Amino acid sequence: MKIKIFCATTFFCLAIVYNGSSQWVPSNPNEYILGNIGVGTNTNLDSRISAVGNIWQLKLLNDATGGSEWRIGSSSNTWGSSGGKLIITNTGSSTSAAMVIDNQKRVGIGINDPSSLLSVSGDIALKYGSELKTTTGTYQTIFKTGWDGAQDFLTFYVAGNKPDDALPKIHIRSDGNVGIGTTVPDSRLTVNGKVHAKEVKIDLNIAAADYVFENDYPLRSLEDTEKYIKEKKHLPGIPSGKEMETNGIHLSEMNMKLLEKVEELTLHLISLNNQVKQLKIDNEKLKKAVQAGE
Repeated sequence: MKIKIFCATTFFCLAIVYNGSSQWVPSNPNEYILGNIGVGTNTNLDSRISAVGNIWQLKLLNDATGGSEWRIGSSSNTWGSSGGKLIITNTGSSTSAAMVIDNQKRVGIGINDPSSLLSVSGDIALKYGSELKTTTGTYQTIFKTGWDGAQDFLTFYVAGNKPDDALPKIHIRSDGNVGIGTTVPDSRLTVNGKVHAKEVKIDLNIAAADYVFENDYPLRSLEDTEKYIKEKKHLPGIPSGKEMETNGIHLSEMNMKLLEKVEELTLHLISLNNQVKQLKIDNEKLKKAVQAGE
């Protein structure tokens, strides 16, 4: 009796739906090929398995201790104005899906109503050393991560068809240095090219040049300055043109040096102006003495 029940049950399960052409076809002693199967339906069997039911069409259950349950199904049209959705969840709830695909081809991960082709609620992890690319263009990379031999990095590109699109645009290293137009930034910001800005503010790490106006400042005489220029071909305290071409300049330091020279020139002009005024006074006295002698 048990054998009969078992055989009848097996036959019933295999014959849930039969589309007229489905049959067991021997492939080898241990395998059989079955035609299209319908679960809960006996029409439109245009796929190997067609399942129709109330929300959930497939249930995967790990019955081991601590095992989890996963369900895959499609929602009814009443679950959203956009229509039915494919739902994958491990909660058995259509309102707390792990992934949703709606009938507009929009995918939601951790979100039930995606508003874009891909909507994600939560963090996104990109494998170390991976790239994010476009699907068209000669140069497709948008950004990538990795190791450049000295630092971890994150590099951004502008994908396109121009040869320059293959070159990195912004390169960020793990030490915090950022390069624009270069992948070897040696400062917090290294720019290989021109910088256009409405305003640049610099925090000084050196003393301002007001020390020039102190009474004990050793102001170089104009004669000494003239002699120095003839010998060195540049102002005292200012790097030569060759040095600047080789080493570049520090903007804040150079501005303070130039201000120092302006203040020194101002002191010389004041001194010369006082001499001129004294000469005028002496000249007036001389003129009066000459006139009185006439």
